[in-house]
Amino acid sequence: MRRARLLLLLLTVTVIGSALPARAAADSAIAPRRLFEQSRAGVGLVTAEFSADLTLPQPGVNSANTRALNALLTQRVQRGEILPTVQALNEAWFAELARDPFRWLTPTGKSFRPLVKLILSGSGFAVTPDGHVVTNAHVVAPKSLRTVLVYAELSSKDYQPFRNSSALAGMPASLRQSWWAANERWFAKHATVSHLSKNYAVMGSSGSGVAEPLRHTAKLVLASSQLPGKDLAVLKVDAHNMGTVPIGDDSALSTGDRLFVLGFPGPATYNPLLSQNSQKEPTLTQGVLSAKKTVSQGFTVLQTDAAMTHGNSGGPVFDGQGRVVGVATFGSVDLQTGQEVSGFNFAVPASVVREFLAKAHVTPTEGLTTHKFDLALDAYDKHWYKRALPLFNAVKQLDPGHPLVSQFIRDSQTAIKQGRDRTPRELLGLPIALFATLAAVAGVLVLALPLRLRRSRRRRAKARRLPPTPFLPPSTATVASLPPSFWSPPSNGNAPHPVTAELRPPAPPIPSDPVRPTQPLPPSAAPTPPEFFQPGANHRFGPPPLPSSACTCPSCGHHSPPTARFCENCWYDLKTPGPGSQ
Repeated sequence: MRRARLLLLLLTVTVIGSALPARAAADSAIAPRRLFEQSRAGVGLVTAEFSADLTLPQPGVNSANTRALNALLTQRVQRGEILPTVQALNEAWFAELARDPFRWLTPTGKSFRPLVKLILSGSGFAVTPDGHVVTNAHVVAPKSLRTVLVYAELSSKDYQPFRNSSALAGMPASLRQSWWAANERWFAKHATVSHLSKNYAVMGSSGSGVAEPLRHTAKLVLASSQLPGKDLAVLKVDAHNMGTVPIGDDSALSTGDRLFVLGFPGPATYNPLLSQNSQKEPTLTQGVLSAKKTVSQGFTVLQTDAAMTHGNSGGPVFDGQGRVVGVATFGSVDLQTGQEVSGFNFAVPASVVREFLAKAHVTPTEGLTTHKFDLALDAYDKHWYKRALPLFNAVKQLDPGHPLVSQFIRDSQTAIKQGRDRTPRELLGLPIALFATLAAVAGVLVLALPLRLRRSRRRRAKARRLPPTPFLPPSTATVASLPPSFWSPPSNGNAPHPVTAELRPPAPPIPSDPVRPTQPLPPSAAPTPPEFFQPGANHRFGPPPLPSSACTCPSCGHHSPPTARFCENCWYDLKTPGPGSQ
């Protein structure tokens, strides 16, 4: 019965478990397509808009610095370091200004006063359904905002004439670049900023309550220092049932493990050949964990060859199970040319992200929308379209702006109409296979119960018929070790032959009879057995034969076989004369 009940329980759990759309195993790798689908709603385009009144004093070389610079160049000509030509002197003049602009250039009293607007963009991912988004600090809180605003202003077309001054005509391109870089450094130091405003937003539709993509206004919760700091920031948007992504464990990664980067790289997001509607679509790239390195601040970063560039900053880096193990943060630059080098990119690990979220008092939480959408994807991947469709509809009600759910609803409806559904049949919300299993097990129990009861009765009846079992096992000994009452030495004084015999433990004390008091047995001489050894006789070793009639125990009255030496009930020595015997 116990085995049958256990079998019933196991079958029930197995059938129910196989009928429900279970989540993918936590430690099993998933397909890149599935990773994108389950993570898409939790990844968004992060923008930071800055506007300010900028004052840029115009630089110049005053008369004192002009005389000092002319004297320096004259000495170099006299030493033969510079050719005494106009072109050579002009190049030497601008080269010295570019080498140390803060020594030679001073404000002239005139200024540029532009209104600067700057938009920085990156990627981010939601960790709570109410709208906490993780990104990089250099995306939303640049270390030197004044410098960033100055560089943004000087890169505009209004400063192209100044950059391409006629005084630089005919000079090498490297000298022109050095001269302009010196001016940018000088402007960044002497510029002033006023009326600064900051606006943050996360572009996406999940959690907005509307079906169309929406620009979520965000607030900066906390930002760390930029590189070589941890370069992390947390934004908060007003959202409900927003899609989220899970945070994993980077310590479990090994070199060579697959990694995936999901974000909004600038060249693919703002490509002029692509439609504006394409800007809302993230890009998925993949690679491997190339190494684990340590930055000067002492924490570990993840190196990967997965493609990332400007715009990926702040986006999630996933492991093969779809869990965030890092934040895409920085790449590599050729120190000779200053150009970006592909294939050597780095991410801040998830362990650092968890510590930073704890400082911001944010606990990563999976939302109900994400949970139901993952269950729906599990059913959809098994071709259980009838099971997946109501789950997708529930996601649609919770999060009307989910970027993928509408398409999955249409695809599920189409598959059902085309007869491609493989959902198990159900009865009362449970699979029919479960009821069939339960019925089969119940039938086995009904057939097995009478047999079980019959066997139990037989065992009890047989136990009542069996004679009592001795408490101790028998042992063997020689005749020399037997008590005198069991044997007597031959009268001729010869040593007895060794004889083996079965010994039993001594009889337990005889209980008192409440009707007849127990009296001590009178001593009696041991019966004289026949001579054990006689010449020419048929020798028989052991005790003399006993009467063939049944022996009745004089102590307890139990009938024992005639060959028994001791009472089977009380172990009384049947060959010892009892009370009243002659």
